[in-house]
Amino acid sequence: MYIALENGETISAESQHPFEASGELVFTADENYEEHITDPTYYNQGLLFSDTFGKSDIDSSKFESDTVQPSFIVCKEATDDFVEFCSHDNVPVLEVANTDEVVETVTTSGECIAGVADTIDKAKNLCNSFEWEESFHKNVTYDFVEEYETDGPNLTVIDCGIKASILEKLRNKNFNITVIPYEEASVSAIKYFKPDLLFISNGPGSPEHYTYLEDVIDFFFMKIPLSGVGLGHQIIANSLRGSVTRNDIHSKKKIKDVENGETITRSINSSYTVTSTGPFEVSHTLGDQIQGLVSKEFGVKTVQFYPKSGFYDTLWSMANGFREQEERYAYDGQ
Repeated sequence: MYIALENGETISAESQHPFEASGELVFTADENYEEHITDPTYYNQGLLFSDTFGKSDIDSSKFESDTVQPSFIVCKEATDDFVEFCSHDNVPVLEVANTDEVVETVTTSGECIAGVADTIDKAKNLCNSFEWEESFHKNVTYDFVEEYETDGPNLTVIDCGIKASILEKLRNKNFNITVIPYEEASVSAIKYFKPDLLFISNGPGSPEHYTYLEDVIDFFFMKIPLSGVGLGHQIIANSLRGSVTRNDIHSKKKIKDVENGETITRSINSSYTVTSTGPFEVSHTLGDQIQGLVSKEFGVKTVQFYPKSGFYDTLWSMANGFREQEERYAYDGQ
């Protein structure tokens, strides 16, 4: 098998299943492979690990969805069980002797489309012809509106490919949750559920694939609290005079909370990053890079990374505070 990169490089690899594939190759320094290979954020991408996989049984309790999401997986070595598990979803696992060189290419190029096939010419053609499917969102979102009813504040989630663990953490806070698939998330649909907070989930791709949401965010901004994680963080910033560009950091780093100075170690795997804040303040940083946004004035709280429990506590306080306002649904007649 061969991996063809858009910079012209070709890499020889071993694979037990010669499935053809293509996608943007993304490096993760995190060893929690069960989480990553089932994370909808990596749909239609190639996931690159520098380590050996399958040293222990696959732990399904760490799954973020019910399927393997990347188009292909590259690693140093993988056990037969891991390879077979991925093959059930037609996802090839490619073993490369020197993954460090591939990691160097991916982390320094800024963008790295790749094609995978059993000949160099096929791999190059797949690399050169790669593009996102027009309606790829349908492959990672709920098929229909899902409700998790409680007596807590109303939380409406726009599902762009939400991780199971993020939804679980939101449910653990006792929100009255409505999950709306991205393509159904119109202003009128969201207004129907009278949210006390609007949350935009993680997901694959970049904000340019979700321009449909710009009008939604513009309508609800300053009317109700807004929040987002990962892609959701980027979409909110991009829709409200911020900007998003390619990310050149792909490794495990310490992210700083600007307010209290505390740090949290997280893998930086996203291909995109917020580069200007719009009307918001920076809440978290990685060196000079923006990793979170906040505005108490406008009721906004977003982060790029997978947040700790305190983030969800803040969302609860924002939503509950809004719920206690007498005129909280004044926008309903607009």
